[in-house]
Amino acid sequence: MEYSTDKTKTQSAANSSGEKVIQNKARELKDNRPISVLQKKVNNTGLPDNLKSGIENLSGHSMDDVKVHYNSDKPAQLNAHAYAQGSDIHIASGQEKHLPHEAWHVVQQKQGRVKPTLQMKGKVNVNDDKGLEKEADVMGTKALQFVNDGSQKNVHYTNSLNLQTVRQLVRIKLDNGTYYPDSHATGQIVESDELTSEQRGKANTDLQGNAVLINSIRNGWKHIRQNIDPIIDPLLASANITDEATKIKARRLYRESQNAGGGLTALLDAQKEWQNFLSENAVPMSAILSVHRSFGFEYEFATWELAPPNTVDVPSHTEVGKSAPFSPLFNTSFILETDAQKELELVAPPLLAGGANGIINKAFISQVHTLFINALVAFRGTHATANTHVNALPFNDHIGTGWKWTASAALIRVATARNKWAGKTNQIGYQLNIALTPHEITEQFQKDSPGADNNQEAVYNKILKRFHDSEVYKGLESPKTEIDTALLLLAKGISNAIAIPTLSLVAKTRKPWFTGDLHSHVKDLHGIWVKDNVPNITLAAVKENHQAQNDLRSIILSEKDKVARDILTSIPQYTPPKEVKGENTGITAMREAHTKLDTAVKGGTTSLKKAAQTEAIACLTKIAERLENHDETPTVNAKTDFLAEKFGTGDGVRKDTYANIPVSGNKTLHLAELRTNATTDAFLR
Repeated sequence: MEYSTDKTKTQSAANSSGEKVIQNKARELKDNRPISVLQKKVNNTGLPDNLKSGIENLSGHSMDDVKVHYNSDKPAQLNAHAYAQGSDIHIASGQEKHLPHEAWHVVQQKQGRVKPTLQMKGKVNVNDDKGLEKEADVMGTKALQFVNDGSQKNVHYTNSLNLQTVRQLVRIKLDNGTYYPDSHATGQIVESDELTSEQRGKANTDLQGNAVLINSIRNGWKHIRQNIDPIIDPLLASANITDEATKIKARRLYRESQNAGGGLTALLDAQKEWQNFLSENAVPMSAILSVHRSFGFEYEFATWELAPPNTVDVPSHTEVGKSAPFSPLFNTSFILETDAQKELELVAPPLLAGGANGIINKAFISQVHTLFINALVAFRGTHATANTHVNALPFNDHIGTGWKWTASAALIRVATARNKWAGKTNQIGYQLNIALTPHEITEQFQKDSPGADNNQEAVYNKILKRFHDSEVYKGLESPKTEIDTALLLLAKGISNAIAIPTLSLVAKTRKPWFTGDLHSHVKDLHGIWVKDNVPNITLAAVKENHQAQNDLRSIILSEKDKVARDILTSIPQYTPPKEVKGENTGITAMREAHTKLDTAVKGGTTSLKKAAQTEAIACLTKIAERLENHDETPTVNAKTDFLAEKFGTGDGVRKDTYANIPVSGNKTLHLAELRTNATTDAFLR
């Protein structure tokens, strides 16, 4: 993709191959190209040494592969003053002032955050993302400030998830308009790093008699000036926020949102404030997800029972309570629902774990997990002993606000006994929902995961082997990283089709399948469930690689019919046994549904098996068509109720679980559910 600096306006262009990128617009730059005699490494990029250093410190990306073409005639071909294409920056004669802006566009491309959004004449793709342009303005200027300050030797860049962890914060007190040391008897505690310029001047005057304290405070101010915050600066730049007070507030709110040391209630309050800030300041979701991972837990923490004199059963997956939306950013709530084996399950809304450059802050996520576990163990102990009715549970005092209860919540209470998870530590079963890239998802695949169906694992392995044995695959050069990731995800998604017969029968009876309930356990293959349609996740693995897309399409077309037949012949036995006296009512209901739904069709098979084969063919066909057209735009998953989905669309099964996550630049994230305690623990280690 290409980006250019238009002579009259901001514009971004990409060549038709989609392999490189060009970007535009810039701030003033003095010509600082003379090479420093103190340079440790030869700089052959054409970037001034101090600008190169500033960009690298700011972004965390090496610029050693960049080549600046001065006095280039190529920008004129795009009606531009300058443009960035891959690692090449073309600068027209006399237009060096655009270099910081273009250098940051190179960073955006290295981060995989750029894609074409429209097309110009001559099949040149154009990216007109105003957010990226504003960011390049701000961050290019930041890099330029390193030059003007002459302080690049003292710059310390860190990939730490919180800038403030590299030094001890200095607290002081504000009492009746005057700043005092923290030991002052009265007054409000404030963080010295969070003072505005005007407030710093006042503190500097008030505390000048305490040389040790004021020197420590000044060192903190210097630290902020000379360090780029890899989380806050890109976020605010994307929303064009330059106000000093807002920046200070953002640093404070973010730091507090990542502090799990004050307990669960304090952590949730801080997360809510941070999410509210991001929403109120219109920070683009793509920018948020470029420096955070969204995550949320589900906890089966207690057993429920009918509260006498009630005799009407409450089905599994019934929502019994819901809080007010946690924040407007995601607009989701805490939910309490029934689950299999009479479990009460708490579903938490998304929280944000900060992490620059794609880092997943597993330590923080683990700390949050521990807070939830400890709180729910104590909560269960109190209310199981009292047999509290579910609609009387005081979640408002602990987790979420504005809870509302359904009629079903009045029918059940927390039981004293613990059934399903009695043998587990803390007697809680949990799952982690987290936004992951396609490659990160496949890294979590586990063999023989608890709950996984043997028939499904067998057909998955059979399909994957077919792909790997194809002549097209064998003829590809190594490494085949993107193709391999796509095939793993595709084989997993296609294998899910064998659950269609039981899903159809359970939808008819509204009762659990009498054995091998694939309608639920289809999610347990590999210990991870992807909450997105199969074409989306498969296409994402080969995004912006047209050659890989062509190769993947060839593999699919060569094996499509064989794979569909594998699905047809691998569906487990699902015909109910012959009727016997006193049999389980679930078996009776399933037999009746089977009689109504499953009929003989052409070819000697049955309608339920045929439906699974049809879904597999539709999925492979849809993916092949999108690959042929290089259609990488994710399709939107429509809201679908549990057991109300239709098959044959090619989108997969259990569409009631699917979620939509905005694209973060050129990177796609997909909500994945780590299904068990073991897989969650392994991920967080």
